[in-house]
Amino acid sequence: ITKPNYMIPVRFWIRVIINRCYDAVITAQGNGELASEKFRAILLCMTGQHTFDKDPSFKHLKSCSHSAPTVNWIFIPGGIGGRIYNRLVSEVFTDKNIEDIKSVSWRLQTSTCESINALAWRYASKDLYFTRPGHEMRTQLTMIHWNYLKHTIADGSRPVVGKKSYNNPTSKRVVWRNVRKSMTHPWREDIKRLTYQREIDRLTRPLVPSAADPNLEEEWSSDEEGEDDALVPPPLTPTQR
Repeated sequence: ITKPNYMIPVRFWIRVIINRCYDAVITAQGNGELASEKFRAILLCMTGQHTFDKDPSFKHLKSCSHSAPTVNWIFIPGGIGGRIYNRLVSEVFTDKNIEDIKSVSWRLQTSTCESINALAWRYASKDLYFTRPGHEMRTQLTMIHWNYLKHTIADGSRPVVGKKSYNNPTSKRVVWRNVRKSMTHPWREDIKRLTYQREIDRLTRPLVPSAADPNLEEEWSSDEEGEDDALVPPPLTPTQR
């Protein structure tokens, strides 16, 4: 695929944009508004604007944190309003991305949303069709599983037992992640027991209860049967006058 000519100079900034986005989330340390302002400042910095104290939309960030630009510092040709600038605004620095970056986890891990989605794919694969009740049930199982993972990490029952390396396609280098103690998933046995109990109750309960059915809540007595309040007399037969 051939890229437009006016996007060729941006290739120099691709790695810079990725690194600055990462830095915006990490240095904000959970402050979504600050992360969003740092993200917006990336594009302005690439055009030569490094102070934002006169912009009322920047409430937390007043200037760039890097050192003063050198003589050989390269800026986006055309500046603000140019074709490259407008292209980046429409593709990268969109209103949606500016808002979504507020919810990205600042810790050294995958964001919470992506972590849940990865686990949900194991319970409700997109390759298969599920009914609405079936999909809701699998979604509930996903949340129980994910919450239990976080709970066992917080209470220390799943400590780190080793390290595992893998090739990160984003950074193009080998990175290491923690390997924790394997889970036993006791909550699955609780769900299985409750499901079996409910199914057994459904199968053993009579469809048409009788007077001798012990499942009936009300019991009739002979005294109640003898009461005949407000009885209506039978109609006259043809032989009666």
